[in-house]
Amino acid sequence: MTIIEPTLTYFNGRGKGEIIRLTLTYLGVKFVDNRVSDITPLKAELPYGQVPVYKDGDIYLAQSAAIARYISNKYDFAGKTNVEKAYVDEVYDSVVDLISLLFNTVKDKDTKIQTIAKFYGTYEKRLTDNKHIAGGNDYTVADIALFFILDFVNFFQFTDSIKAFPKLQQHLDYFNTHPKLVEYIKNRPESKF
Repeated sequence: MTIIEPTLTYFNGRGKGEIIRLTLTYLGVKFVDNRVSDITPLKAELPYGQVPVYKDGDIYLAQSAAIARYISNKYDFAGKTNVEKAYVDEVYDSVVDLISLLFNTVKDKDTKIQTIAKFYGTYEKRLTDNKHIAGGNDYTVADIALFFILDFVNFFQFTDSIKAFPKLQQHLDYFNTHPKLVEYIKNRPESKF
């Protein structure tokens, strides 16, 4: 019996596909990382005309948050209680907001810095009160999403943003050196976003 690995299709960039890649890698799920430079040939099959899309057997999902939630639910990485799951969703959705901010929904650099600091303050308080960003006793996809956005903000040259937030720096350092992620991070293809 041939096992077909799931396939993630996204641009050769971090963006909204990277949380999914990091989550799959952290969970040890083998997958095809289909990086494309042009989605024009795929448009007819893309449910909303955009990527990422994720194929897992008969499941063909679009929308990054839906894909991440599907994977985290499938692999019991979405939180244990309804409250944890709600916080996972909250953190994930806030990360998506920060991604949009970085991709120029706000042009003014000072406004970006202020918004990043506001979000970081909330994350810092959560990690001061709890070991994991969504509470509970285990890491979840929200912890991976948080790691991603901390790294992504640095990638966009806002490296000073984290200086006032020691818990966030610890979180970033922990996942940057985590045995499940270190090889992926080291070998991640260069990209512009």
